[in-house]
Amino acid sequence: MIKQTDELLKELDNTSDINQYLSTNRDELIEQNVAKYLNELLEKKENLTKSKIIKSTSLSESYIYDIFRGEKSNPSRNKLLQIAFAMSLDLETTQKLLKIAKVGILYPRIKRDSIIIFALNKSLDFFECENLLEQAEVEGLSSDIS
Repeated sequence: MIKQTDELLKELDNTSDINQYLSTNRDELIEQNVAKYLNELLEKKENLTKSKIIKSTSLSESYIYDIFRGEKSNPSRNKLLQIAFAMSLDLETTQKLLKIAKVGILYPRIKRDSIIIFALNKSLDFFECENLLEQAEVEGLSSDIS
């Protein structure tokens, strides 16, 4: 059974031996990289190719291929969100992708993030999400600030 994050935090607080904690919870810890995770997701998606992902984002072909090959080790949050929309990922899977990449997860108290969460939950595509962000006068996903 998968442990809740709060449970892991309690164990960490109560442990005196980090190695024992790591050994005991080895299956609970995320030890993946962005490229591996994206490729696993791509394999599960029938009729989805990297070419289709490229057409569904504002990212260049070479950048997408570099991310999937692991040659871009720290893609920005915005770029990962574009890929999430292009792959039609749900919110939970998108949040896991953002965690693996060690960038901030989507937080519903932030206006921009609320719009992105709404778009993911409604299965909107990247361009529809961009329109919603523009209408709300907040930074779009094509921006490379984050």
